[in-house]
Amino acid sequence: MVNNSDAPARLLSIVAAANSLGVSRNTVFALLSSGKLGYVRIGRRRLVPADAIENFIAANLVAKQGHKGARVA
Repeated sequence: MVNNSDAPARLLSIVAAANSLGVSRNTVFALLSSGKLGYVRIGRRRLVPADAIENFIAANLVAKQGHKGARVA
């Protein structure tokens, strides 16, 4: 088994994903249920890939263009 504690986690727990996004656990569960945030199921656990968090952030980035609510396409 490879143990590289310096490597970033590829799969995050729900709590770690919530901390990474700055939201609550319930919000993460809602994002998972709606399909807006991808996850991997291992046994009974749902784990969020770090890439899924990055993709979610990129897809929901709001542009700073003079009007509020303008989204980057």
